[in-house]
Amino acid sequence: MATETRDTAHDELNEELNAYLDGQLDAARRAELEGHLEVCGVCQADLDDLRVTRALLRAQPLLRAPRPFALPAEPEARGAAWWAGLLAWGWRLGSVATAACLAVTVLSARPAGVSQTVGTASDSASLSKAAPNSALSGAPSGA
Repeated sequence: MATETRDTAHDELNEELNAYLDGQLDAARRAELEGHLEVCGVCQADLDDLRVTRALLRAQPLLRAPRPFALPAEPEARGAAWWAGLLAWGWRLGSVATAACLAVTVLSARPAGVSQTVGTASDSASLSKAAPNSALSGAPSGA
């Protein structure tokens, strides 16, 4: 459509020609456009061009697409997804291994001053008796 005028109202009416042909305008707008078409040769020519174009397009046979439009994923994209899956599992396994190492370290560490041998009840009784004497004398017991 070649509009040969710069009148804003004319351009707005000219833009609605497709809606007019499709019957999509309300009654008031349709009456306004039909009144404009009676006096405007440019819009009447544009409307005739649209009617011819629509008739030509409808006269064309419907063709089937030569192939589907859904394209399969490319092999590189599938390979990248495979490596991304391995990377995700690597992070998970690494996290589990780190947690296991930390647990072993915490559980195997002993606080300072704790005897490494497990004593019997008699050993603990003798230690409790010797402790007050060694604390008073300032010297370790048994030395």
